[in-house]
Amino acid sequence: MDDKNCNLEITLRDANYTIDETLGVKEYDLSQLELNQEKHVVITFANSSQVSFTLLLKHDTTPDLRYSLALCDQEKAFLHTRQKIVYDGLNRLLGQNGPRELDEVPVIGMLGSGGGFRAMVAFSGVFTALSNTGILDCVTYVSGLSGSAWFLSTLYSHPDFPLKSPGELQNELKDSINHSPLSLVSPKSLYRYMGAIYTKHRRGQHVSFTDFFGHLLGDTLLKKRKDCKLSDQRAKVTNGSAPLPLYTCLHVKKNVMAKVYQEWIEFSPFEVGIAKYGTFMRSDIFGCKLYLGRLIKDYGEFPLHYLQGIWGSAFCILFKQLIQENGRKDLAQIMRENDSKCDEAELDQELEQFKVVQEDGQSESEEDETEAEITFKAHQHPRRLSETVRKNTQKSLWKGMIENFFNNSWFDTYDGRAGMIHNPLRGLRLNYLYPISPFSPTTATDDVDFKGNNEALPTEQKKLYLVDGGLTFNSPYPLLLRPQRGIDLFLSFDFSARPSDSTPPFKELLLAEKWAIHNNINFPPIKEQASVYAKEKRIRECYIFKHPTDPYCPIILHFVITNNKYRDYKAPGVKRSTEQELKEADFSVFDDPTDPYSLFNFNYTSELFDRLSKLMEFNTLESLQTVKDIISEIIVKKRTNRPVPVITLGDVARLKMRFHAKDAFSKLRAYVRSFSRDEMGNRDVKETENDMNKLTLKGNKS
Repeated sequence: MDDKNCNLEITLRDANYTIDETLGVKEYDLSQLELNQEKHVVITFANSSQVSFTLLLKHDTTPDLRYSLALCDQEKAFLHTRQKIVYDGLNRLLGQNGPRELDEVPVIGMLGSGGGFRAMVAFSGVFTALSNTGILDCVTYVSGLSGSAWFLSTLYSHPDFPLKSPGELQNELKDSINHSPLSLVSPKSLYRYMGAIYTKHRRGQHVSFTDFFGHLLGDTLLKKRKDCKLSDQRAKVTNGSAPLPLYTCLHVKKNVMAKVYQEWIEFSPFEVGIAKYGTFMRSDIFGCKLYLGRLIKDYGEFPLHYLQGIWGSAFCILFKQLIQENGRKDLAQIMRENDSKCDEAELDQELEQFKVVQEDGQSESEEDETEAEITFKAHQHPRRLSETVRKNTQKSLWKGMIENFFNNSWFDTYDGRAGMIHNPLRGLRLNYLYPISPFSPTTATDDVDFKGNNEALPTEQKKLYLVDGGLTFNSPYPLLLRPQRGIDLFLSFDFSARPSDSTPPFKELLLAEKWAIHNNINFPPIKEQASVYAKEKRIRECYIFKHPTDPYCPIILHFVITNNKYRDYKAPGVKRSTEQELKEADFSVFDDPTDPYSLFNFNYTSELFDRLSKLMEFNTLESLQTVKDIISEIIVKKRTNRPVPVITLGDVARLKMRFHAKDAFSKLRAYVRSFSRDEMGNRDVKETENDMNKLTLKGNKS
């Protein structure tokens, strides 16, 4: 459909075995239709063929996309249930310092950074400590990026979680990564992977090296449950028995640096969406073909292993560089350096290699095809391809694909390495942008970082390029900084690489602060306090960041990888006494010349696994009292400070709603005021949602 002229384009094709033949194209002016009235139309094509249609024009009241900045109903219901469980957990943890009313329950969110298998192993130690101490029962959200997302998704996909604790399931993870995923690369597995990728492409979906990498991860981490789905995790959280897991990646433009233009995509068991556009979809239709907000081709839900490949796609994007660097650099830093070196002219030259030469001499848009897809299409539509391309397809399919993956320059572009999906926003008109919330600025700044965030995605674009979130900064703060989630305390676990064990561990946190400032999100000041911490002689296990005057600003507890107190203590307050105990803890993480915890190490022996997981378990336990004290402090603030509304009418000026009736405007004002914590605590989730639905209907009628 032509959005500007309101014309419906109808193409008549003759279905053939090799290629469908186009018999004619006609347009029908939709302005001839009356709302909610059927009309019978007969279209006559040039070959005298006639096709009869029944057309009906009506408002779409049940789109497959959800247009809203609000949390989905399922997440609201989860919060309602989880709050009571957290209330009980806090009272067990804090005793008389626990909350007295549900309104005093803080929303605690955990964040795990990227860092490959190092992050995954370290996060397993963190979860063991938090579970054993009861703190995990007090957490509402857990979020992961790259390696931390691998751990979270593997844990939440386990059939025995949460009945079994993370500590009880830790040995399974240890056994899974006792050998490298690359050991799975055999002719037999390659044939199986290529067959699955080929099948996916023939169904009409995009493919890249991320598919291949996802298969490797699935066989390594998920094994027999490789076909499990993200939506399966709904059963883990429906009754509030575990924190809600959130995962992330970036949508990027192929000719713009990711630090300039990136859109954070969030994944939950319930939904996948882009908060920038206030647009979300059910997790089971992510990757399917949508147009004008409607599902037009359902391919079925992606398997979890493919999403794991997307969430950690840094290892696809810079596979060659990681080999050349031998894992000595921080992956996030390599990614940013690589991104900044790729200027537009270089990318244009690179992309010229992938334009398909048609028989009439005209080239298709680079948006339509990649070299891998050309290889596939040679088997389906040979008449469309040039003689050169046809000769290349004489090789066996899987062998040609492997050559594309590892040897071709195609592998050096986003087409070859990034995850690709059909654009779910195709055909829509993006009238408003919400970079993170209604509070965010609407105009671009001169700062290079995040400058393109105020640009809208071209909705005619057929596919989205999805890459590792670490390309911007290596911690999933944007997921939990959405004002709708109202996080009071961030438990931030940073597993990013550092040049040495003594290097201050604030690089990613400073980038998160910059992002929050750009989006006008309340965030504790980091730069000044970090400069004070950086002067200390030893790296702490945990750092506290909070606003000196604003009681409503969230607090951050920033945990890092460091082996200081652990060298002398096998448990908090319990000194090591034997030579064997001292030897077990005598190791460096980033200063070790053999670099056992390199980003490119996918093979963790039992000794390496135990050292790192137990180190982070100790560091978390060492700060247990700090965590308790901060939670108690927040509870007191909630009890003594008068709650303030999260938003006011002035904050939502971009919602250009016209209310001709005073009654409708008064209800809007009352609804906005209801966002204050004291009122929301006494209102049922469904009741509040119903109020807004009624208000919206009245506003539309007005």
